[in-house]
Amino acid sequence: MQEKITKKIFAQNLGNLMEKFGATQEMLSNDLGIAQSAISNYLKGRVPRAEILFELANYFGISVQELLGTNPLSAQVTLGNRAGNVSTMLIDLRGDLAAAEIAIKDAEDKLKQTQVGLKNAKDAIGVAKIEAEQLDSIRRKNSK
Repeated sequence: MQEKITKKIFAQNLGNLMEKFGATQEMLSNDLGIAQSAISNYLKGRVPRAEILFELANYFGISVQELLGTNPLSAQVTLGNRAGNVSTMLIDLRGDLAAAEIAIKDAEDKLKQTQVGLKNAKDAIGVAKIEAEQLDSIRRKNSK
């Protein structure tokens, strides 16, 4: 009976952790080198080998006991801390995104200014060519 409870708690904990951290089966599979079908089995209640348990616990920053549900209070504290860290990271990323958007806007404005400058330069070259042709024509007339 205890083994069934442990399997169920493990599957629930793994699912909850994946949800909290936005991890998909595919992400776990790629990040940990575990077959996606194995992760699917873990979510259905199959408990993995000890080395996989350690990798999963380390991935989510918790102990194996917390992952198995044998130390739930500590798991809640750890999850709360991790959620706070993730929230802080999200705030930092949003700030970085806002700064990047401002930098992109500045770059776009500079590009527009450069394009206007380039157009003006092309116009000036066109005028200079016309003036050069007119001068050449005058010189040819005067040299005759």
